[in-house]
Amino acid sequence: MVECAFTEMIATGNTLAVAKSYIALGLSIIPVKADGSKTPAEHGWREFTTRLPTDTELQGWFGTQGHCGIGIPGGPASGNLVVLDFKKWLAFTLLGWNVD
Repeated sequence: MVECAFTEMIATGNTLAVAKSYIALGLSIIPVKADGSKTPAEHGWREFTTRLPTDTELQGWFGTQGHCGIGIPGGPASGNLVVLDFKKWLAFTLLGWNVD
């Protein structure tokens, strides 16, 4: 039922609840612009690679529905998550990884 509740939060646009769910899963989050660019909506976002946002920060970022999207920065605050962003498929395949 957790998956159903998460899907419902997304479907209803409850960004604050989704953000808190990511935090509960051990991932740090940052606000990103809602224009599809994935650009951080706040300056100083890199500090959230080493610490989790506070409830006050979450409320300020996501308390207004539709205000911004959610980004997940890599680093210690997200369990040492590493993000690899490939612009071209060739770059990915040159690493020798095979995805079926």
